[in-house]
Amino acid sequence: SFGQKSWPHGPDARAASKHATTLIKSFGQKSWWRRSLLEFEALRAHLVSPDVVVHNALLGALARGSRWPLAVGLLRTMGVSGPRHGLSPNVVSYNSTISACARGSNWRLPLLLLDEMRANQVLPNVITYSSAITACETRHWAQALALMHEMRRLQLRPDTIAYNAVISACAKGQLWAAALEVFCRIQADALSPTEISYTSCISACEKGQRWEKAVDLFATLLESAVQPSIIVFNATISACEKGHRWRAAFLVLADARARADVRPDATTFNALISACAAEEQWPRALGLLAEMCAEEVKPDIITYSALMSICSGWEEVVRLLADSRLRSLRPTALTYSSLIGCLSKAWLWAQALDALRELGDSGGGLKSGVVAYGAALCACERSGQWAQVLALLGEMRELAIANNSITCTSVVSACSRGHELRRAGAALRAEGALAAEVERSTYAAGAASAGISPLEALALESQEGY
Repeated sequence: SFGQKSWPHGPDARAASKHATTLIKSFGQKSWWRRSLLEFEALRAHLVSPDVVVHNALLGALARGSRWPLAVGLLRTMGVSGPRHGLSPNVVSYNSTISACARGSNWRLPLLLLDEMRANQVLPNVITYSSAITACETRHWAQALALMHEMRRLQLRPDTIAYNAVISACAKGQLWAAALEVFCRIQADALSPTEISYTSCISACEKGQRWEKAVDLFATLLESAVQPSIIVFNATISACEKGHRWRAAFLVLADARARADVRPDATTFNALISACAAEEQWPRALGLLAEMCAEEVKPDIITYSALMSICSGWEEVVRLLADSRLRSLRPTALTYSSLIGCLSKAWLWAQALDALRELGDSGGGLKSGVVAYGAALCACERSGQWAQVLALLGEMRELAIANNSITCTSVVSACSRGHELRRAGAALRAEGALAAEVERSTYAAGAASAGISPLEALALESQEGY
């Protein structure tokens, strides 16, 4: 905790405070918040009571270090001792504390501090609102928009930091139209959009499946004075990938390579490979892996997982898995799901189960492996292994993996093939799946995939009392 004792002031004290303020700010700019705190305590140890300027310097250092609990504690100390010793928090004090909360991903406290400022008749400024909006950026787009509207009501002109935070909040809320509207306001306010403005807005368009808007923004960026980094290229490529436009994605790559100061990275290639995967462009995707190696860009497990998802044969998947291990990359549940899916297509149910067991032994995340289990269920179902399907269903229950219509249909289909449709009904009813997850159409679809007529399925269904 921070002390509240007042020490005598004089010329020496003022000089010591000024020197301490310089050091605290210097350390803070380097994110050395601990050294700033030590300097603050050293000043007090020399019988000098730090003034508001020194306190604000320390608050700034704590903000850069994302130490919001310490910042709030110091602000509270100022509030307690302020009326008696001239330490009442001012707008700089609040701004630094709100910034510390924003950096520490705490969005509620900035809103409370804003209310406190109004109650204490401390007028918020543009920096106050920009910091508060940034705090709401991650998850609370509605609050970010409300704060911007409040700024305008108070006739405070938002800066690019505030605008960028609101655009980013809209992107995370999948509000592409709102993001574009805010982007247009930047220029309407005679401000210049930054790379962050463009990147956030392009990301919003990506999440909203508006790849054309993303490409238009990208073209506008290239014509502006903004110097783009690989980040904005990656965002545009990702938007093209989500829009299933692999050719457009490759054109963006060509633009990146045309710039001497932009170098494609693993994220660039991963998005391109995913774009190829969406359109089953296996040769092009494999060629991108070769380009990565040629350009000394290290593939990661996302690279290999994306490639494995579109492999034409299980042998190629096994080869890619072996290659990833040579690079000391740890396979994920998605990696194994791709392998199990290929083994399923090749009717290799036993090998698919081996891969599922390997996923569990590797700690790759079986509890989140609904896709891996779904692929394994499909492999066993295709081969008529109804007993294995029921065993996998039991494992899913033990691991608290929720059923979905795909897994339930596989169970019904496998048991139907083995003339054990009643077992499927009993197992799914025990899971609560027929009541909560599967409609009658799912049950009928599973039976139909096994060659059972709708009339027969209805008769068996009625016998079981579904």
